[in-house]
Amino acid sequence: MIVELLKAGKANAVSTADLCSMVGVGSARELQTIIARERKAGAVILSSCAGGYYLPASREEVEEFVRTQDKKARSIMFVLKSARQYMNQLDGQMTMTEGGFSDGSKGSKEGIHEKVQGSKQAKVAGLSAEMAQGEP
Repeated sequence: MIVELLKAGKANAVSTADLCSMVGVGSARELQTIIARERKAGAVILSSCAGGYYLPASREEVEEFVRTQDKKARSIMFVLKSARQYMNQLDGQMTMTEGGFSDGSKGSKEGIHEKVQGSKQAKVAGLSAEMAQGEP
């Protein structure tokens, strides 16, 4: 287990490269997968970009780690929000091809009405989901 290899305190952090060697994995990605599994099981393994991995020695170290992770999570939420908005815009666009729409449906008046209504419902559902999640 990774927890058993780490010491308390940011000053005692073990670098990714050293920890990979100690664990016997070939890449940082493999190490991160193992650490994620241990964290999900309840282990409190802290990390810093420059220092590596370590166990908490104080509440302040945990607070710093939480702030950093929170900033990362917020950044990811903004990225997802813009990607979802783009998908909603795409859902609202209709392109005509010979004999119908690009999705294979026909270009009849009823078909157009159904596509527009479906697009509106998808946008409303997307906005409702965003509102339920709150602003990142």
